[in-house]
Amino acid sequence: MAPQTTFSRKEIEGKPGMVILNGRAMDVSGFAKFHPGGEKLLLDESGRDITKLFYSLHRHEVFEKYESRLTKGLVEGHNAKSDPENWTDASRVPFAEVAAMQGFKGAGTYTEQDHKF
Repeated sequence: MAPQTTFSRKEIEGKPGMVILNGRAMDVSGFAKFHPGGEKLLLDESGRDITKLFYSLHRHEVFEKYESRLTKGLVEGHNAKSDPENWTDASRVPFAEVAAMQGFKGAGTYTEQDHKF
């Protein structure tokens, strides 16, 4: 991403659908209706820095997947040195991502064999 704009935190606070994630100003308003956790849940966080919340529920790969499409610029004064060195290990939630994203084969398909103990 080549940041074209820099936003102050104050500017983001006043824009519906804008959030701060990893020091980036991101517009999630168009994505919200597709958010697996629900549109309201995501839009309720408008104007806030959702970095810690995001990584408590998602793996870094999710950020990388949407970064270029949702990023509108950088947040003024963000210090990348304060970010953890490796966001990939941030989520401790075992099922925060669908099984297919965790590498399980046949995720989402069940057979009678799956129900046998």
